[in-house]
Amino acid sequence: MLATNMSTLAAAHPNLNSSQLLQATAASYNFGTGNVSGNPNTIDIGSTGNNYGSNVLNIMFNCFNP
Repeated sequence: MLATNMSTLAAAHPNLNSSQLLQATAASYNFGTGNVSGNPNTIDIGSTGNNYGSNVLNIMFNCFNP
């Protein structure tokens, strides 16, 4: 699912850099690919807490970079 979402988002929003695309993919798990605006400043708006994607990335970073 995440690989499909990432491919969909990369095609729809080619302006996102790799980190933003990863955040958008995480957010899309929570609220679907159609809700990602493509604006790097508002990727998470509408997701749980309006920060779902960034929270996932922060958790990943903290787990793998103690």
